[in-house]
Amino acid sequence: MGRILDARGDEALDVLAELIEPVSAIAGDPEISGMMQGGNGVTVGKLAAAVLRSHKDDVVNILAIDDGKTPDEERGLLSALTIPARLLRLLSVPAVKELLFGAAAANGSADGSSAASESGNG
Repeated sequence: MGRILDARGDEALDVLAELIEPVSAIAGDPEISGMMQGGNGVTVGKLAAAVLRSHKDDVVNILAIDDGKTPDEERGLLSALTIPARLLRLLSVPAVKELLFGAAAANGSADGSSAASESGNG
């Protein structure tokens, strides 16, 4: 998959150290934090759109960390069609979802149940 899911030992510690800054920037954003608290009809789609709009560099950094590339290298690989699949792959792992979105994701706020309802699959 990628470094976030596959790294072990010292490399896992290095990956976590690299992730702290972009994840903290996203989690520390009052708008994003408020959305993660739930309510107000917030869905995964709305949360993802807000993160992509206001934290482009952080998203690119997270994907670059996963690929073991620089952010500039990563930007050259990204397309509107590849980003959703890559993010969904990462977010399909509960531990990664918890790391990126914290307790709100684990407690059902702005989680897959909202997305399923929004898509008509819930």
